[in-house]
Amino acid sequence: EAISWITERLDLPPQISEWTALGAADAFAAWSAGGSPCEVCAPAMPKLQWAHGSRGQVSALEDPVQAGAYEQALKRRPAAFGVKQRAAPAPGVGSALLGELEVSANPLALAMRALALVPVGGDTAAAELSWRIVRHCDTKEGLPPLTLSSNKHDPAAPQPPHFGPFKGRVGKVLALRPEQQRSLSWMLEQEEEGAAPFIEEEVAEATLPALNWRLEARARVPRVVRGGVLADEVGYGKTVITVALIDAAPREPLPPPPPLRRDGFIPLKATLVLAPSHLLRQWPTEVERFTGGALNTVVLATMADVNKHSVKDLEKADVVVCAITLLRNDLYFERLAAFAGSGALPNGKASLRHFTQAYGEALGGLQEQVASLSSGDLSAAQRRVADGRAGRASQKKAAAASVIGKSLGNTANRVEAGVKLESMAMAVAPKGKKATYAAEKKAAAAKAKTKEEAEEEGQTGKKRKREEEEEAQPAAEKEAPDGAEGGEDPPAEEKEAAEEGRVKAETEYEDSHYKDPSRPTPGEEEEEEGGEEAGEMPEEAPEQMDADDADGAGEEAEGGADDDGGADAPPATEEAAAPEGRDGEEEEEEE
Repeated sequence: EAISWITERLDLPPQISEWTALGAADAFAAWSAGGSPCEVCAPAMPKLQWAHGSRGQVSALEDPVQAGAYEQALKRRPAAFGVKQRAAPAPGVGSALLGELEVSANPLALAMRALALVPVGGDTAAAELSWRIVRHCDTKEGLPPLTLSSNKHDPAAPQPPHFGPFKGRVGKVLALRPEQQRSLSWMLEQEEEGAAPFIEEEVAEATLPALNWRLEARARVPRVVRGGVLADEVGYGKTVITVALIDAAPREPLPPPPPLRRDGFIPLKATLVLAPSHLLRQWPTEVERFTGGALNTVVLATMADVNKHSVKDLEKADVVVCAITLLRNDLYFERLAAFAGSGALPNGKASLRHFTQAYGEALGGLQEQVASLSSGDLSAAQRRVADGRAGRASQKKAAAASVIGKSLGNTANRVEAGVKLESMAMAVAPKGKKATYAAEKKAAAAKAKTKEEAEEEGQTGKKRKREEEEEAQPAAEKEAPDGAEGGEDPPAEEKEAAEEGRVKAETEYEDSHYKDPSRPTPGEEEEEEGGEEAGEMPEEAPEQMDADDADGAGEEAEGGADDDGGADAPPATEEAAAPEGRDGEEEEEEE
């Protein structure tokens, strides 16, 4: 930059401003085989791996090991420009210095990058590399305007062979109009063997800002593209002209173009017509009408038609009309993957990049199967089909496991909830956040239920322990039954009767206690009975009772009499008076 005021005035040598050819036979051979032309200048990109998301989406991930090596290789690529500068004493000028500037270019490194961008195919033997150095300019170069040509001055093609009278013709003769014959002439020219190729070109460039130079390297490969677009107006007769082209062009099986393998295809003389479903009937009718039944037509509308026709039927056909929807059908892709022995083809709408890669692998497997069957190796074809079936099954399981794992969330408690529910057969594979939250809720409810059952078991154990303690008390501390003298043990029969009565009273109280918590304890009932005999009425029980009060009442009932020999009872009130005209037995029965 310090001497840019000098370097900007340097003129480029005219020899390097024009395109100059480069030779690289080894690079062309490696590129034609499907690899990188040079691993140093253009390292191969890492392979892609596909990860399934929780909602069915597919994401492309690079292989981490290959990606690391690829990044390092990119940093070590040779530079396109090299600059060296040196200052030395000028001879015979005293202390003056003489500066030298050396600029070198590496066009072959850029040419390898450009060639790596060109897809393999076409006439690879005619590929060429070239380079040049020009002044760098940031302004865009304008393209020439598009011009539409007309075929009014083109010569008219003769009528096709079967558009005139011939022996065995069905129906009347229908000939082309003069304007249709001119269109047919242009179409036949596009279909000729010596048609002008289309040149596919890729350019790689690098700049040297200090000198304002730009190094360009390009790779050019000729592509043979036969055909074109017939864009006449509606009603002009485009279908008829296309049928005339099929009838006028030679119908001979041609080998597949490179780099497709010759043994991976079955050559056919037929012309394939892809049409919408509503035009499938029109095409066979037009072919029959204008050619008089001379051309054999096969229609493939559904997979049932594909299963019905054999390879021999297609080899005899002149025209094969296929529905576009058939080639977009999921059943078609399933059959293709099954026969090719490849992985399952994904949905192209979800991930076009994933579908393109999987579809290319399926077509490669299809060529392998055709080659095996053509050579008579049926066992190899069957093994490939079996291996593909096993691979698709494992691929499906892996995708399902990935979806289930992501649907449970990232936190440990959600994963634990999913495992618990699966063990309890309450859920198999929750999907989504809502299902995960529902799983958490069910797990929490199950945990609370388990806790309640444990508390009930604890209460039952406490009750059993109290009963055992009461049974273990001395007979003198227990209340003597009626008719027994103090200080003397009652007979065994009376003891059993008293014990049965006490247990029966406690059982009746517990049943009534859980049904109506407001009822008094057995001790309170005895106190109330004693008050009725004395002409007093007990206080009315409250309408509601807390759970703690009810438990306390139950413990007092189970404990029996207190140390003083009397039962705990609420104080009597005078708010309610005993009804007149009723004796004590009726009042006791009413109570």
